[in-house]
Amino acid sequence: GLGILEGILVVLVIGFSVDYTVHLSDSYKACKLPTRYEKVQFALESTGGSILSGAVSTVGAAAIMLTANIVFFVKFGAFIFLTIVLSTLFSLGFYSALLMMVGPLGMQGRLVNFYGGWLRGASEHMEKEQRAAKAEREAAAGGEMKNS
Repeated sequence: GLGILEGILVVLVIGFSVDYTVHLSDSYKACKLPTRYEKVQFALESTGGSILSGAVSTVGAAAIMLTANIVFFVKFGAFIFLTIVLSTLFSLGFYSALLMMVGPLGMQGRLVNFYGGWLRGASEHMEKEQRAAKAEREAAAGGEMKNS
């Protein structure tokens, strides 16, 4: 089975692995420029520096942990070091290139395109429930006033 160290690392790898790509994706989607190339260029200019500086500081901290005398810290440092280096290379390299080739433009990739009918139905149902709850509160408030 998994030990304590492995359990902690499994949880951390998920967050560390997607962190940089999520930041790039957010900047890409927020960009109002028309082409994929311009959107990726904007994303890299706006968040690439922070991603790189965050990676450098985290890798630096992990490198210090590699010099520890306690095995737990050495393994933890090696794991963080490798995960951050690979995540940085993937997000600033492969993922950026992937966005340039097939990144969403305009309304592409929006959930409403796939689930629009269901979302509208769910929204109408919620509004109906809210109106019914409001009517019940008003009726209850009216009954309390008559009793006073």
